[in-house]
Amino acid sequence: MKTFKTSLFAGALALAAMGQSACTKTGQTDNAGQANQQNGAAQSPLSRAAAEQMALAKYPDSYLLSTEIELEDDKTFYEIDAKVAAQVYQLTIDAATGEIVKTKDSTLKFRADSTKGKAPLWKVDLAARNAAEEAAIKAYPGQTQQWKAVTDAGREAFAFEIKNEAGEIKKILVQAGTNEVLEEQ
Repeated sequence: MKTFKTSLFAGALALAAMGQSACTKTGQTDNAGQANQQNGAAQSPLSRAAAEQMALAKYPDSYLLSTEIELEDDKTFYEIDAKVAAQVYQLTIDAATGEIVKTKDSTLKFRADSTKGKAPLWKVDLAARNAAEEAAIKAYPGQTQQWKAVTDAGREAFAFEIKNEAGEIKKILVQAGTNEVLEEQ
C-alpha cells in the first residue's frame, strides 16, 4: 500500500509538472497556488491545472464543468466536476498529496439544474475558460477561488469567484467566446 501511495504521489507530481508546463505554453496562470498563500495555507505542491488534468485522466473523453478551491482544517482541496457522457462526477483531490479522496455522482443535481436552464449543455473548452478567466481577473484583479460553466439567459458563460488582496470575493460572469463581462456581484 505504501508503494502504491508513493507511486500515486510521484504520478501526481509528474502531472503537476506537465500541468505547469501546459500552463506556460498556453499562457494560463495558475492562481490556485497564490490563493493558498493568501489564505494562510501552505503552498500546495499540486496546482489547479494539474488537479484538473488528474480529473480528465480519470475520466477519458470527459470535460470539466467547474473547479473550486476548498480550505478545510488548513488543508487545501480541489473539488472538480467532470462530465462523462450522461454522467457528472465530483472529485475531491487533496492538493498536498495529489490523492483523490472522494468521488461523488452529481448527475441528478446536474439534470435538475439543466431543467432550470442553469447547467451548461455545451462542451466546455479549457482554452475558452482560460480566456474568460483572464477577462474576469482584468475586471476584478485577484485570485480565482472557483470557476464554473453556466448557461445565462441561453448564453454560454463562465462564472468566477475572485478573491482580491483584501480578502473580498466578487462574482464575475463572463460570456464564453466573446469574453465580455456580463455581470459583477
